[in-house]
Amino acid sequence: MKDINKIPPSGYRIPLGLKEWLKERADKNLRSMNCELILLLREAKEREEDARQTDRQYQ
Repeated sequence: MKDINKIPPSGYRIPLGLKEWLKERADKNLRSMNCELILLLREAKEREEDARQTDRQYQ
């Protein structure tokens, strides 16, 4: 990410079970937990945007 040090940190509380799952997934994919979380959020955002676009096509 460009200028990563300029992004202020965000503190979120993640339930232990989800945090452990995220850690396992990040380790498996050779990523940091932060990068894995960003990837998951981007994928979810894209799915939501795609679904919204599909809904508009059928209206």
